[in-house]
Amino acid sequence: MVHGYYAIDLDIVGDTVKQDIPKVLDLIPKFRRDVELFRLKTLNS
Repeated sequence: MVHGYYAIDLDIVGDTVKQDIPKVLDLIPKFRRDVELFRLKTLNS
């Protein structure tokens, strides 16, 4: 019973990850720019 529950849960997680990976990959360059800008602002202040 417990094993079946986890199998279903992992299927849901797998589907969610497949849907969200492209969104996350699109955000990485924006996130890196934000981090770099923050780093430059903190170093220059």
